[in-house]
Amino acid sequence: MTVTLRDVRILRLEAMPDCRNSVSAEAIGTHVARVKGSKQFGASPRLQEFLQFVVDEALAGRADTLKEHTIAVSVYGRPSSFDPKLDSIVRTEARRLRARLQAYYQSEGAADHVRIELPLGRYVPEFVARRTESPALLPEDRAGSNDTARDSPAETPATAPQHSGRASARSRTRTYWVAAGLIAIVLVLAAAVLLQQPRTTLPGERRVSVLIVPFDYEPGLELPVGSLESAIEFALTESRMVQAVPRVRVTDAFRLMRLDPATRLTPDLATEVAARDSAIDVVLTGDVTRQRNELVVSAGLREAATTRALASIRKPLKTPDEAFTVAASLATWVRSLVRDVDARREQLEPAATRSITALRAYSRGLEQADEQKWAAAEALFRDAIADDPQFASAHIRLAWALRAVGRSNEEVLIAARRAEALAAHASEQERLFIRASVRHLEGRLAEALQIYEALVQAHPDHPGALGNLTGTGFPLRPSQANAYWRRYADLRPNDANLALETATQLAFSGAPRALADRYLTRARSLDPGPDASCLIQHVEAFHPWTAGDVGPWLRAVDCAARVAPSSRHAIWVSLLLLSAGRPSAASDGFLRTGDSVATSRWSAIAAAAAGDRGALRRHALDLKDTRPNALSTILQAWAGERESAAAMAASRTLSVVPGASPTQLEAFWQVAEAELGVARGETLGTQWSDQLRRAMTSLEATGAPEYFIAAHRLSVLFERRGDVTSARRVLEQAVSRRAEAYPTSVVFWLACLDRLAQLERQGTTSEAGTGSSRMLAATLAAAEPGFNPAAVFSNVTGRR
Repeated sequence: MTVTLRDVRILRLEAMPDCRNSVSAEAIGTHVARVKGSKQFGASPRLQEFLQFVVDEALAGRADTLKEHTIAVSVYGRPSSFDPKLDSIVRTEARRLRARLQAYYQSEGAADHVRIELPLGRYVPEFVARRTESPALLPEDRAGSNDTARDSPAETPATAPQHSGRASARSRTRTYWVAAGLIAIVLVLAAAVLLQQPRTTLPGERRVSVLIVPFDYEPGLELPVGSLESAIEFALTESRMVQAVPRVRVTDAFRLMRLDPATRLTPDLATEVAARDSAIDVVLTGDVTRQRNELVVSAGLREAATTRALASIRKPLKTPDEAFTVAASLATWVRSLVRDVDARREQLEPAATRSITALRAYSRGLEQADEQKWAAAEALFRDAIADDPQFASAHIRLAWALRAVGRSNEEVLIAARRAEALAAHASEQERLFIRASVRHLEGRLAEALQIYEALVQAHPDHPGALGNLTGTGFPLRPSQANAYWRRYADLRPNDANLALETATQLAFSGAPRALADRYLTRARSLDPGPDASCLIQHVEAFHPWTAGDVGPWLRAVDCAARVAPSSRHAIWVSLLLLSAGRPSAASDGFLRTGDSVATSRWSAIAAAAAGDRGALRRHALDLKDTRPNALSTILQAWAGERESAAAMAASRTLSVVPGASPTQLEAFWQVAEAELGVARGETLGTQWSDQLRRAMTSLEATGAPEYFIAAHRLSVLFERRGDVTSARRVLEQAVSRRAEAYPTSVVFWLACLDRLAQLERQGTTSEAGTGSSRMLAATLAAAEPGFNPAAVFSNVTGRR
């Protein structure tokens, strides 16, 4: 069927269930353009795209597809793995859209004949006629209406010339048809075609994204510039397989390229935009020229991933009235070609740099960092900076790489502060990440946390912020930390190691078992390797172990003893070995984790458990100039490094403990000061007993090593005063906290358990003590020969 402008009439939408009143598609299209050009929407391209998208989808008969996921992917460029439970971008923007529409109708749009409403809880727009009147007539209907001619003073002989006026009117009518009529036919004919043709749903398939580059129009043509591209874009809205890339995605890329957002998109620029935006699959280019007595439209389609030309086509355009017919045929041609598009492509990060070469090096550097290959990541970040010295994000990532490979703090901060100095060139999310990272690297954790949280609130799937928030050092409640872990793991569903680490965090923080099991199942399905398999057993053994069943736990220990742990998992596997009384094997594992404060701390604990005073002192010295920490102070005191321990205790105000309240932080240091006093040979009197009791009360829920150290020291004080009952009671209280002790404090829990067993041999055995003794016996049976949990305390100071 050939349709021309004169065949088109207003298409009534009575059959569309999402419209409360009958409003023409032409009226809706005109009204949307007016709304988008208003002062309420002029500075908000995102909201313009949101509004245009939901209107187009509703007119195309796809109201049922207007869900959060569809809008997030199509308008906001979110990945197909988008989870509306974790990312509220669509709900937030919908609230803004409703507010802007309301403001528009209270000001500029107060007299508009059409009103667009977005009901709460839905994303399907409703089109409401503001007053009751006959349907609007097309220009040709108004020109040919006898009633209108009689009533219009413009057509009376007294006011209009008989001949020249009519000729001028015909000329103006023709110009109006060419310029304005195309807009009407784009909207109306597309709706008519959509209502006549059945659409096929493609379950599980995503829509291919086409970047339409503005066509080149030969000067002097009657066809308005941009009309064909607009018609093609609208024609594609009826497809469930193909969609046009919104202009806002192009302007976002221009900002990252440090270009004016109003820059005209050329084929060369389109190549780089497509390279930066991995959601773009194909690029459509074209031109319109005059050849003899007709216009010719030429178009070409190429893959974004490979820049491979897919096909080209030429279409004659005899009259401007055929413009939409040609556009519709070009849209059909595009749909027929994209079935075999190769969607595999290099994933480039959204970062601000003029150089695509620098962006590629930067993106590969992030991939290496994700795999913990920090030396390779450092080299790639340096390559990116060499190609674009103003690349702020490359500088901050270099700072993190330098920190990971053990460079000096001074060198790390030089790179970080250089990034902050260049941040004005970066996007908003890059600037926030840079600011947070600089404060993080400077040790200003409270400020860093505040900025990181602002970043993930604005950009919930920012991997850098989530990755850092799941690290150590931030004062987060377990529920907060768990939420970040889950969001980070869900952002990387194919990362077996991250799934396992998330399951570990959830299990050991007291989250519901079913939640941890979900990520364990994911890790197992991704085949993370032999050492990770041991950790899966480790996590699965947690709940049985806390119930007194050590069988699964010991099987996990045997698994850990058979594998050589990778650097990523070494600390967890080594903690498992240490908790099972195998400090020598644990020490080897800790050394594989690299040079860090955590490595030195755990290596010192393993040396203490093995009674190796020389190794304890060596590792304690590595803690001498690190950030003040109560456990580091205790280990230095046990190693006989009393001066460095005292200096660290004197700097206690600089310490930070994740999730600790001020009262708990004070309790940590009270325990450290008690151990420092013992190392000095001081006698701890009643005052210290009361202080350690208060510290235990404050730290009971944490399960931290200091809690069990306080319990052990307090029991010694009670026993020396002859109060064996109180000594036993304190230890029973500590032993009952085995769930909180797992896994980082198990060696200290075992020391308390061993001391309780000794006291039980001196008196009546309690029910709790009997169960604990069975666990101690099973653990010692799996331990290294001669392992004695009490060595953690007795062999290092010569005192009990």
